[in-house]
Amino acid sequence: MDITFTHDFVIAELDDLEGILGIDFLEANEAQINISKSLLIMPDDSTIKLHKQQNKHCALIRLSDRLVLPANTESVFQIKVPKNIKEEDMLVEPNARLVRNGILISTALVNTTKRKVAISAINCRDRDVTLKRNKVVGSIQTVKTISDSVSVNKLNNLSELPEHLTGLIDRVSSKMTESQKQDLSKLVIKYQDIFLGPDGKLGKTDIVRHTIDTGNTKPVKIPPRRVPIKQREIIEQELEKMLQNDVIEPSCSPWSAPVTLCLKKDSTWRFSPIRPGNSDLDETIPYVEDDSDNEGELELPQISNWLRVWTSEEKVSWQDNDPDISKIVNMLGEFDEKPGKEVVSGCSYGIRNLWSVWESLLIENGLLYYRIETDNGENLVLVAPTEIRNQIMKEFHNSVISGHLGRDRTIRAIKNRFYWPGMTSDISSWVRECIVCAKAKPGPGVGRFPLQQSLVGCPFDRIGVDIVGPCPITENENEYLIVVQDYFTKWTEAFAVKNHNALTVADKLVSEIFCRFGMPLQIHSDQGR
Repeated sequence: MDITFTHDFVIAELDDLEGILGIDFLEANEAQINISKSLLIMPDDSTIKLHKQQNKHCALIRLSDRLVLPANTESVFQIKVPKNIKEEDMLVEPNARLVRNGILISTALVNTTKRKVAISAINCRDRDVTLKRNKVVGSIQTVKTISDSVSVNKLNNLSELPEHLTGLIDRVSSKMTESQKQDLSKLVIKYQDIFLGPDGKLGKTDIVRHTIDTGNTKPVKIPPRRVPIKQREIIEQELEKMLQNDVIEPSCSPWSAPVTLCLKKDSTWRFSPIRPGNSDLDETIPYVEDDSDNEGELELPQISNWLRVWTSEEKVSWQDNDPDISKIVNMLGEFDEKPGKEVVSGCSYGIRNLWSVWESLLIENGLLYYRIETDNGENLVLVAPTEIRNQIMKEFHNSVISGHLGRDRTIRAIKNRFYWPGMTSDISSWVRECIVCAKAKPGPGVGRFPLQQSLVGCPFDRIGVDIVGPCPITENENEYLIVVQDYFTKWTEAFAVKNHNALTVADKLVSEIFCRFGMPLQIHSDQGR
């Protein structure tokens, strides 16, 4: 039985090279093309006659002028439309090679009555990119149909919503009206391809590649912590699931952090990321208040991302209710320079402490901050009001992923993100009074047996063995010395050897010591360290 099907092959100029678009089809079906005979040869030696058809509606588009695309910005530029294009409305498709190199050309519907058409491009790279004049940036082809609007059927039910996404609508707030739920359903249906698929796998993109530039920073490797037995199986299952879904892959990176589980509201477990404030890393980002009218004006100083735990209104209210902080805020607004000591004479310790660091204080968006110097430059940390100080110390010391660190490490972690008068004393008292630490950690000196003198009563009760080297290599190629000493008589002998592995040391002890002096009761060594 003859089988007929249609497949388009387009001969196109690809940067001075000629090729056939459709190689993926040939590879998947193990087929071959005989150009001279116009035949498609299938694996079973059957042939299909090919019919050539000249396509006059596809052409390459080039830059009309040299173009410089600044790093991480969007630019608008002009392209030249080929003269043989007669249609007015054409579709511009980007050059795939540019897309793979981080240059995103917009897919656009253009009017070609003018031979120069403006389109936009985004440079996703961290450096400027220069495109030469006449550079091929894409192709232009005819459009069969142009619709002024896209009709969207009104949803009287959720039958069109994919089954695996119905839970998104079911879990919305009860305060939403039916009309709002219908609008949300339309939005989910329209962009359903960006959600987790029914097979549980996440989508991927080859348009951009995400990298984290660590520069010359020393890798941080946090050692793993012991996991309860009941959670080990959960961790193994989650890891296996992520491996199968290509979310993670085996790695030998020097950067590492321990696995942390978090219990969700539905009583299931998930991996929890290390929150800012729970590691020794001070990861900061430029901070912009959601309700600020001066968005992006805070450039040099950076504010810890940990502050997003609270809203702006909460932080302003707590500082206003703190008598020490509110007093200093008023003084900063009243005085251009640091006032004299008599102004704070007789005031509380908190006011006098903040006055002493006057030059490091800054008011930004109604909040009082303290400047600190770090390896990454100048950062801003919040002057914490009394209302949240206990919560801060609890999160940085008592929480599940804080690990009940010692006093010094807890102080260092909090000082990288907050400041308040007397914070070192407060944190030290908090750690000292922690019930969990008191039960699990021994006090100073507890559990350590004091050093004692070890006595010997006669020769060869105990001998000591140690290795010296590497030394200058001798004529016999010896590089190390095995030194043996009797504890009682202090008799010492040394033997030159080429290496200090276990077999060499054991051979010297047996042949040179045990055979001459007999077996000692004890051998003392540092195990080659």
